[in-house]
Amino acid sequence: PSHFAEESQFHINLLRANVKYVVRISTTHANVKPDNFAYYARSHWAIEQMLSQKPFDKLHWTSLQPNLFLRFALASAIDFIQEMRNSGQQGILSLPLTKDIPIGVVDCFEVGVLAAKLLLGQDSSQYNKAKLVVNGPQDITGQTIVDLVEEELDAKLEHPVSFDDMSFVEKMAANATQKNLILSFKTAQDATKAGLCTVATTIEEALRIAPPK
Repeated sequence: PSHFAEESQFHINLLRANVKYVVRISTTHANVKPDNFAYYARSHWAIEQMLSQKPFDKLHWTSLQPNLFLRFALASAIDFIQEMRNSGQQGILSLPLTKDIPIGVVDCFEVGVLAAKLLLGQDSSQYNKAKLVVNGPQDITGQTIVDLVEEELDAKLEHPVSFDDMSFVEKMAANATQKNLILSFKTAQDATKAGLCTVATTIEEALRIAPPK
């Protein structure tokens, strides 16, 4: 919840130190708007608005907008596999993705490669104030992950999969001071379910600078 205060302070420090260029990591492009219900997406919107104001003209910036990190999409599947190997019993696989709506998940390392190549460029003005939508090389669905899990285990799942499962957010919010803000994260996948986060949304410049593998 303190994201805006902390990142805005960071950029002000850059400005005062006469840093010429910063590449920041934003979030799902379709969520970066002032009326998004998820609190953190509004924070990213506010940061981009702040950097667009005249006092920051001397600080060039580019905002990378990954639709979804691969690590987030796969985390519960990895836990499921590890638990089965430890206990010998299958639990219920819960996934944040829907069963069949595609999304262009991206490896966070490759987002870092894109950021590094931008920072090493000779002319930061070329991408000043740019917002680059970043995805991986292909769309996946919840069913894609199920297929990978079954392939890894060499066995079919015994129980129905819990798709579009954001119940972990409630656990995050249980002991949080600002519970209402944390709970708003449950809506983060609405853009995905609307089909707004496919590989087709990847911006051409990102593919040219550092095509994902």
